[in-house]
Amino acid sequence: MHSGGKAMSDKPDLVERLREEADLCRAETATDVAELLDEAADQIENIRGHAFHQERRAEEFDKGLDIATADYRSLSAETERLRTAIEHAYGALWRDTRSSPIASEARKILLAVLDREGQRRGAQWAQDRFGPVRKWP
Repeated sequence: MHSGGKAMSDKPDLVERLREEADLCRAETATDVAELLDEAADQIENIRGHAFHQERRAEEFDKGLDIATADYRSLSAETERLRTAIEHAYGALWRDTRSSPIASEARKILLAVLDREGQRRGAQWAQDRFGPVRKWP
């Protein structure tokens, strides 16, 4: 965005041209036309100022969106790590065939937050890690 002076094509800016024409009209006592030209120039400057402000707000919004996206990705990664840890803990308790009251209670707590797929992944992890379940004599 540019604020007065010469435009990129080296032609005088529209506001600048309106102001010059207003000055010429005032010099020739055409004050009603001069006032109209000044009013048009003022409106253009107001619109430019508003557009500039909106541009800054959009940039701030973009920065905020970038931060929120990074936070979301970080939280998603942390959530995935926690989900995996819960599934592994469930799998280890599932694999432990010597069920104690504490292990049973821990399984109940984990089952409250796991869906069937999470239970399956946990059990599969335990089998992969510790081998198949064997019955104790």
